[in-house]
Amino acid sequence: MHNDKNLPAVVILSGGYGKRLYPQTKKIPKCLIKIDSKPFLFYQLKLLEKKNFKKVIICSGYKSDQIKKFLYKNKQNFNLEILISDDGKKKLGTGGAIKKTLKILGKNFFVIFGDSYLDVDYKKIYRKFIQLNKKDLIVTHKYLKKYNIYPIFPEMIVRNNNILQYKNFKKEMTHLYYGIGVFNNLSFKDIKKKIFDLHFFFKKMILNNNLLSYTVQKKFYEIGSKYGLNETKNFLKKNE
Repeated sequence: MHNDKNLPAVVILSGGYGKRLYPQTKKIPKCLIKIDSKPFLFYQLKLLEKKNFKKVIICSGYKSDQIKKFLYKNKQNFNLEILISDDGKKKLGTGGAIKKTLKILGKNFFVIFGDSYLDVDYKKIYRKFIQLNKKDLIVTHKYLKKYNIYPIFPEMIVRNNNILQYKNFKKEMTHLYYGIGVFNNLSFKDIKKKIFDLHFFFKKMILNNNLLSYTVQKKFYEIGSKYGLNETKNFLKKNE
């Protein structure tokens, strides 16, 4: 029987340039932006620790050396095994970065973004994934008009946990990607490309009828936009 206390490894995608936050990201990677004297990455790792993750792989790229330095200085603050996977000279894209880590990941794994703070029930999500029997799962969120203040847009149509449409600009999308995925290692191994984004992976999995949705409506926090960063700063200062 599966023991859901043992969550699989989680991959954090932290290789982007953070251009929407420029000039704050001119000299540091987005995940190291300070919130109340601590880098955002500190809060994100503490959340994952609280949720009973044990192993974290950070896929880095832009100013990766600074992330490594932060982790080296602060490793005693986290009850986590933390590894770094650097894109290297050539950017691999979000999907390619994940594929590069497959050898140090187990059979299944979570993926989140390095600019997201998502305090949800990861155990419940993983139980649902296990029930799907080898299908991949992404967490979605119904798009509401109030989200017009964020630089995000709905990108799929979801009905009864099935993703009916993905980035079909001829139709009105209803849901956005919440920023959490649970995937089977073999799903990425089957892709021959070395450089690709998650969007390519999603489309391929949908075509193969191998990607389902798990919808949550809990408030999300992100630092990928200036509005989101300010909102997240206020939230963490009040709640951490």
